[in-house]
Amino acid sequence: QLREKYEELRAYTAITQMALADVNKYVQNVKGLILWTDPRVSLVFVLGCFLFSLILFWSGVKIVLQLLGLYILRPPLLRTPFPPLPFKPFMRMSAIEESPLWCYFRVRATGKRATNGKYIT
Repeated sequence: QLREKYEELRAYTAITQMALADVNKYVQNVKGLILWTDPRVSLVFVLGCFLFSLILFWSGVKIVLQLLGLYILRPPLLRTPFPPLPFKPFMRMSAIEESPLWCYFRVRATGKRATNGKYIT
């Protein structure tokens, strides 16, 4: 009985760890958008925000919220398991620490570089 409770607790911790890893990835992607680590994705994001603001200005908030509600509540037959097209570049962003610009700024800030080519944290 104790073993079963232990296994159940391990399963819950694994699920929690996977959920936190997903949250961490999305937070890093947002941070990457803000810091412009991938200029193409950041530019598409800024242009998308500008286009969305124009649509809101021309059509009104009420109509946009109604269309968004219809899109979210669409029947399962019309849903796809893949993310929407505008989110694909956001999903493919690499981690901030993998970016060459991030490494460059980190070295400039610390002024230290290891002899084996890796950066000192």
